[in-house]
Amino acid sequence: MRHIFQIYLLTILLISNVFSYENAFSHSSTGKINLQHSPEFTDVNGGYSRLVKIGQGHTTEAGMPELPQFTTFYQLDPEKTYDFQLEVLDSYTIENITILPHQGMEKWEVENVNIINSEFYNSYAAFPEQNMVISERSQGRGIAFVSIQVTPYKYYPKYEKLEVFTDVEIQIIETGDNPNPQLTQPKRSRIFDEFYKDFIVNFEYSDQPEDYQAPAILYIAGGNWINNSYVQDLFDWRHKQGYIVYTYDTPTSNENTIKSYIQNAYETWENPPEIVGLIGDTDVIDCFYQDWGPGGWNYYNGATDFDFTQLDGDDLIPEVFIGRISGQQTSVMENVINKTIQYEKAIYVDDDWFTKAALVGNPDPSGNSTIFTNQYIENMMINHGMTGVATDYDGYDIDSFVQNQFQDGILYYNYRGIYGDDGTGASSEFNNGYKTPFVTTITCGTGDYDNGNSQSEGFVKLGTVNAPEGAVAAVGISTTGTHTAYNNIIDMGIYDGIFSKKLWYAGASVANGDLAILATYPSNPSGVTETFIAWSNLIGDPALHLWTGIPDNFAVYHPSIISLGTTTVEIIVYNGDGDFVENARVTLLMGDDIIFSTGLTDENGEITLNWDAVEAGNMSIMAMKQDFRPYEGSIEIPESFGAAISITPGDIYANSGETTQFEIALHNYGNSISENVIAELSSLSEYVTITQSIENFGNITPGSTVTKLFPVYIRGTAHDMENLEFQLTVSDEFGNNWLNHVPVTISGPHLKVSDYSGELLPGMDSEISINLENQGSQAAIDFTIELISIDNYITVNSGMTNSINIKAENNLTLNGFNLSFNNDIINGSIFPMELLLTSSDEYSRIETFNITVGEVRESDPLGPDPYGYYIYDSGDTDYDIAPTYNWIEIADGLGEQLLIYDYGNGSNVGGTYTNGSTLIDLPFAFTFYGIDYDQIVINTNGWISFGDFLMYSFRNYPIPGAGGPSPMVAAFWDDLKTGSGYVYYYETEEYVVIQWDNLRTFDGQSYETFEIILYNKEFYSPTITGDSEIKIQYSEFNNTSAGYYYNGNGTPVHGCYATIGIENHLGDTGLQYTFNNLYPEAATPLQNWSAIFITTGRQPRVHLSFENINLANGTLDIRMENEEPVAGFQFEIFGITITGISGGEAEANDFILSASPNMVLGFSTSGTVIPPGSHILSQITFSNYDGGEICFGTNPINNIVSNPYGNSLQTEWGDCASPSLMGDLNNDGSLDILDLVALANLILNEEFDLNGDMNGDGQLNILDIVSLVNTILG
Repeated sequence: MRHIFQIYLLTILLISNVFSYENAFSHSSTGKINLQHSPEFTDVNGGYSRLVKIGQGHTTEAGMPELPQFTTFYQLDPEKTYDFQLEVLDSYTIENITILPHQGMEKWEVENVNIINSEFYNSYAAFPEQNMVISERSQGRGIAFVSIQVTPYKYYPKYEKLEVFTDVEIQIIETGDNPNPQLTQPKRSRIFDEFYKDFIVNFEYSDQPEDYQAPAILYIAGGNWINNSYVQDLFDWRHKQGYIVYTYDTPTSNENTIKSYIQNAYETWENPPEIVGLIGDTDVIDCFYQDWGPGGWNYYNGATDFDFTQLDGDDLIPEVFIGRISGQQTSVMENVINKTIQYEKAIYVDDDWFTKAALVGNPDPSGNSTIFTNQYIENMMINHGMTGVATDYDGYDIDSFVQNQFQDGILYYNYRGIYGDDGTGASSEFNNGYKTPFVTTITCGTGDYDNGNSQSEGFVKLGTVNAPEGAVAAVGISTTGTHTAYNNIIDMGIYDGIFSKKLWYAGASVANGDLAILATYPSNPSGVTETFIAWSNLIGDPALHLWTGIPDNFAVYHPSIISLGTTTVEIIVYNGDGDFVENARVTLLMGDDIIFSTGLTDENGEITLNWDAVEAGNMSIMAMKQDFRPYEGSIEIPESFGAAISITPGDIYANSGETTQFEIALHNYGNSISENVIAELSSLSEYVTITQSIENFGNITPGSTVTKLFPVYIRGTAHDMENLEFQLTVSDEFGNNWLNHVPVTISGPHLKVSDYSGELLPGMDSEISINLENQGSQAAIDFTIELISIDNYITVNSGMTNSINIKAENNLTLNGFNLSFNNDIINGSIFPMELLLTSSDEYSRIETFNITVGEVRESDPLGPDPYGYYIYDSGDTDYDIAPTYNWIEIADGLGEQLLIYDYGNGSNVGGTYTNGSTLIDLPFAFTFYGIDYDQIVINTNGWISFGDFLMYSFRNYPIPGAGGPSPMVAAFWDDLKTGSGYVYYYETEEYVVIQWDNLRTFDGQSYETFEIILYNKEFYSPTITGDSEIKIQYSEFNNTSAGYYYNGNGTPVHGCYATIGIENHLGDTGLQYTFNNLYPEAATPLQNWSAIFITTGRQPRVHLSFENINLANGTLDIRMENEEPVAGFQFEIFGITITGISGGEAEANDFILSASPNMVLGFSTSGTVIPPGSHILSQITFSNYDGGEICFGTNPINNIVSNPYGNSLQTEWGDCASPSLMGDLNNDGSLDILDLVALANLILNEEFDLNGDMNGDGQLNILDIVSLVNTILG
């Protein structure tokens, strides 16, 4: 069962006695959760076995068995209650084993066992008592969820026996209604949706506008900053952009008191703040502190504002985005705010500035990973159109480089290196004016803003209002106790958020850096995840709108002046090329919210904004969208010296399915009479019938009101609370015109599919039950429901239900729907379905919902990703496209050894880090994510990248996401060393092979041999998207890089095992087969002699052939067998002269058919298609048969079969036909008396020859003799 209230797997970190979270769970389309697990053992002194890896979650009761625990989160429908049942699907038992008792949390290493619960270890009791623990309900921003903690073991100490549950399934059962369903904060946030969409596994946007809050920012000002005119300018600027702007003049600097204020706002305000900006240094708004390390020299304590964001639990996921606009002097504060506003207006900068960035990676002594981190960012920036990215990777003369880059003007500056190095701080010689970059100096001590003026503050505070320079905002780390491995991933995560995920706000990009380290180290080893999230702090406005390229310019159509009394305006937004702009936020503002109206444009760039007040003055209008310069304009509402007619404020209430008299009152707010006032009521909605739309209000004198009734029928299918877009157009005798919004509140039903049930499997006929929920305020009476498939893979055999009645806020389960599912459907595929709802008044509307066919199994392909890629593995034996292991050995002399070398851990080879990658020209064009490439970069660390950008990344991360090159194919992305083996290359015109032969992992020292095969698509069947295909094979697969993470100042060893998968050039789309030794449900764990195949799927096959060739009549039939709908065709036929085409499925489906002497053409202009099946396509008439073979053409330009989307379908053209002349019974090539004699003998002997059946009736008789005589006579 798939619940339409979205069931999310929240990949977030549970903080309990042990900081751990590994998302080893998978969520199936049936609503079940699966955990597959294989234990690993290490020996401990005293004969004990330890199952827990460092950083992994585990039981923590001292002296009791230390067993691994796994935790995930499951989102709930707030209105329902649930039961969770665990079922063990597969298990085995280990005899003669003594499990290590937990020795406490102070130290990971166990030298001697000093703590043991002797009573338990001498008992027959089993541990744990419960294998699954479900938490109490927790709440997040608009969601309710529980944590599920599973210990997949049962230990019996007296028997020295351990049960291992290798495969468990958790079934979630809805048990009733929740008596306390209210969420602390029920509203969704569009700002946070963009943050969640790449983080929550099965994220879906809501299609209900009423689910979302209005965008809101809270600024908390300490000291006297709230009264500063520049601070007020910032508030006004944000409000003009469309945000609700809350301001709070805090009377205290205490951080806990201020957090309580934010907490209250989050929990109780109608539109709670999504972004919180702290205005002032720590003298007026104090910060929190995060400590780390075991103590002594290895203890660190860093300033943080992150705690302000933790408003609903301790899950490391922020409820608000945070940043600090720091400053103690008035001139400094005003300079910072002035730079913020001018950065967003982008008036005083040229387009060249938006293409430039400066990146510094100093490898001494932090290592080459500082360079590789910057190369990842450089690659991402270039792929997003930044053409002026300057780099300094040698560690020399950094000061001059940075100063020159600032003076030249850069949009971003990033530094990775060592504490106190050149380039970590600002210079008074920058002189960059308003070309102020976003700065990230992710290294020790750059962000210690509670200890004087930190370096990140120095960048932002630089300059004055009259002479701006420095940065617009900066991110630094607040202590000196950081480490390269963690800094790198935060740094890459910030830019992954800015560019790949298009997170617009500075605060959101910093939060994405936090998510990146959470995704890389989800088990919070030694507390590093929590610590480094807390230590990375933003100095600057968290609502800062970041640029990612040259901005487009709006062209906004709106009136410059409107009459006093008008309360609605229509606006159209275009881009610089004259195209409509969707989802641009447009805001009208007059005075102190006398008028404040904001909204998003639709797909046609249109928006209608309404208000109630009848006031003269100037309204500001602003349009904004990411990477568009904001449009600022005004609309004048002049004082009226004559009449000013407007509708009086107040809602009209109506019920769907009823005729209502709209009582509309017009008031004259002007100074003179309005004569012969005519008003016309209209609606843009299809669910409205206005039976009398025009009324004469007569004369309306100043200050008086006239009321009229308009009869309106609201159709039964109008939703509860639906905006039916009523407008009133008013005119009078003197040529005055006014346009008014008419607010109408609709009460009615609102039918939605809440869930469905049924065994929906490929190749089966299935019964489906649909649970229909009435979310409205009125009952749905006498509705007819029809289920419709909009995909040819699904056929609805019976799908109609009549006379449905559902009370408000009630459910009804509808049975009796029968569907057939195509056998070619991949398990887990999601299909949209339509539900045609017809009310008793016979008006209809369509609601859509998705169904999932089949449950993903390990024997199904992984995917698709948003582009359409699947990964098939050797275990997907139900699919013809599944790969078989067929090793191509090229390291034995067939291939060329590439001159790339690697000693591991990013170390230099031959005095440079650049020996780990090489650039290769491909022998053919390779298409990857829709882009053709003719070069690849091959790296020693088990990956290739397309294009010519050389990178050297050795630390692996999840994909898609921060770290590594884009685009990439990760065959075995890990820290690998040459020496024991090398990398080889071999090419033919058909394929390319890259083999990593006998390389060793730096951490585990295991041997790995694998290869990538890139196929030339010209030699193979076309894929659905036209992309090329990839095969990866593993001759020796060990995958041992577990890593080690110190608590404090030790140098960690990066683990996470290998990353295997693909990623596009923007780094925002990809498919991960495995990371950190965790596999999705559809991925078979890899081992020796495994293979995976990466494809977007083969085009469905179409087969055309000749049938029923009648040379005497000059006709032949074309048979077509097609697995996909066909929307058009053209092909050549040689050996005859075509004279016409008609009939068959083509004509039956209203195709337009035409022919030339050697070609036929068929297509539909009405959208009809030829459905899948086997049928006669059409009949061809012809003349001038030349006596040889009749054949289809071979030129692919002229022989094409198309699907409905204009894509060529893979087509098999049948064999040539060698027809015999009808009636030529002696096969001499001519018709004469000899053939008549032969036909007579066949009739007399009661024998049959198809060539003598002249009339095609399946019999030989006198009718055929007469027909043959006529043919001979001509």
